[in-house]
Amino acid sequence: MTGSTIQATLDGVDLLIGGDPAQSDTVRTRFGRLSLAIVCFAGGCASAALLYWLLGFWCLLVPVVIGTVTAITETENPD
Repeated sequence: MTGSTIQATLDGVDLLIGGDPAQSDTVRTRFGRLSLAIVCFAGGCASAALLYWLLGFWCLLVPVVIGTVTAITETENPD
């Protein structure tokens, strides 16, 4: 996540100051993709903090259940 944040910051600065025009489409696409990843990561952290606040240590049951359901579903439907 550190690398993504640094790259998004560099891309944001390039977009603000008007970096190389030949690469602006690439920079804009990468910035959008990385920004979405950072926002999703922050949302996951906030959700985990809220669950821990509400449920305490029992919130660790959520990823175990999701992982179990995913493993069972993938075993039944291999591609």
